[in-house]
Amino acid sequence: MKRAGIKLHSLQNAEHFEFHADVLAEIGKTTPAALKSVEQCAEYAAAFRREDGIMKQIRADALTAEIATADHARDVTFHGLTAAWEAAMHHFDPATAAAAHRLEPVFRTYGNAASEALAKESADIFNLLQELAEKHTVDVETLELVPWIAELDRRNVAVETLMRRRYGEQAERPAGSLREARLEVDAAFYTVVDRVEALSLVEGGAVYDGFIARVNAIIERAMGILAARRGRAAAAKAREQAEAAATEQDTATAREH
Repeated sequence: MKRAGIKLHSLQNAEHFEFHADVLAEIGKTTPAALKSVEQCAEYAAAFRREDGIMKQIRADALTAEIATADHARDVTFHGLTAAWEAAMHHFDPATAAAAHRLEPVFRTYGNAASEALAKESADIFNLLQELAEKHTVDVETLELVPWIAELDRRNVAVETLMRRRYGEQAERPAGSLREARLEVDAAFYTVVDRVEALSLVEGGAVYDGFIARVNAIIERAMGILAARRGRAAAAKAREQAEAAATEQDTATAREH
């Protein structure tokens, strides 16, 4: 399993929550009994519930009128996107209807993201839009969903920006009880995956192999998020350095004249 490649402590709170929610969902599908890890999975789920409870407290404290307004605008746009897709499933043009039906598994996977808590909704919408853009470009264009997707992405970013402003930089880092809860969840996760990997080596079998492959995919997705953030940070730093150099050059030129 690619556990060594993911730095769980580097994930932001919403990303950390989503990562473990996805892994636990896979455990639920496979079942702890099939993984022969009932006790370990129960401890993992319990630790995750504690983190979820702390996250809910933080979200409640951070929910301002401005954020609520932006979130409502995002929800309206999300429902508009899904309504446009659902309407296309009944389109008179067979090609259009077929394109809509091909997108059905994607939309069903994420369900009604607008009903989720703020952090989970942001993560779900991000993943939905990413999947539509990377894997279903032709169908999205056929259904003329590009403007909807662009606007939903803009409003999703707007909500996340407001949340960061409200929390401040410190809130994006696990602190106090939340930090402890995250560490507890991470430790429980490693206990489960280490046990499953060990059982896979000893017993083998499709159940273990399938579960490991699906968790690896979740790990790769999280690693991609971290890599993208590092890339944006590096690009921003390069721009700042270029601007500073240009300003210095302009100052030097002005002095010469």
